[in-house]
Amino acid sequence: MSISYKDFRYPECWKRNPNSKNQYFAEIFKDSIKVGIYELKNQKHYSYMEDIVGICRYFYPTIDNEQLTLCGTFMNCHEHILFTDQFLNSDVEPPTLCEKLTILLQNSLKQWAIKYKKLETYNITITTLIQWMYSVYPLNKISDLTDPIHMDLYTFIRKVNCGVPSSIAVVLLVDKEINEIDISKILLDPFSLGIHKSNPLYFLQINENLSYDDILKSIINKCNQRVNQKVNDEELLLKQLKEQGYTENQLNQVNLILNYIHYIIQGNIGYSICSKRYNSIDQEDKTLFEKNRSCYI
Repeated sequence: MSISYKDFRYPECWKRNPNSKNQYFAEIFKDSIKVGIYELKNQKHYSYMEDIVGICRYFYPTIDNEQLTLCGTFMNCHEHILFTDQFLNSDVEPPTLCEKLTILLQNSLKQWAIKYKKLETYNITITTLIQWMYSVYPLNKISDLTDPIHMDLYTFIRKVNCGVPSSIAVVLLVDKEINEIDISKILLDPFSLGIHKSNPLYFLQINENLSYDDILKSIINKCNQRVNQKVNDEELLLKQLKEQGYTENQLNQVNLILNYIHYIIQGNIGYSICSKRYNSIDQEDKTLFEKNRSCYI
């Protein structure tokens, strides 16, 4: 048995075609050349960058080219940046590539936040980005580490990849219409939304004492149940906010936030199907889990 994307049931209103705009690729590549990430007229560098920032077309299908450029800069820089507490006050010359990237990203986001009076959203975006970085690279502040760490230690301290809240926060920053909502009060945690779960197949089999095929069926059922629950929770949220006195404009902005979450959920699927990062050219059947188990199961 295998799990197909078709087994997961999402509301039709969540689905959007990828954003047709792609002019932002050239803008991001030009800025990246100035910083020193990529080289001019290097097709491999451009293809690599295109694959990284191309996800924005799927995550953010409704925003304009200027907003895509900022979100793409965010995606491009997060692949390389290294947050430290002291680098902005450093006298080291010249600055390292990581420092240049971090400054590029922070300046791009902050200038937008100042222009559209969204500094609180900017702070949330940076905070969630740092949390994302440390969830993926928990040792990136250790500068004197010379020898590779034991894999068991790394897997012990590594957290679940929590990039979704950051990916949502940045589009809430670039959306000019969301200006009357305190987004810190709107739940952005994807785990509580039931979309991302940290339960590898092996642990599910052990915990629930089910066969491999039964675990796959269980995953499908649980995910579909959680999507249904999310739809009901959103309806209840909007009803409660209306009772609390939210204006029609504020409720529309909350709906925008919820829609961005929907688009990222669906965009993650669409991007994964076509991206070179997640499938091979000769892959015929687009499935999530094949009958052939990995060496970890």
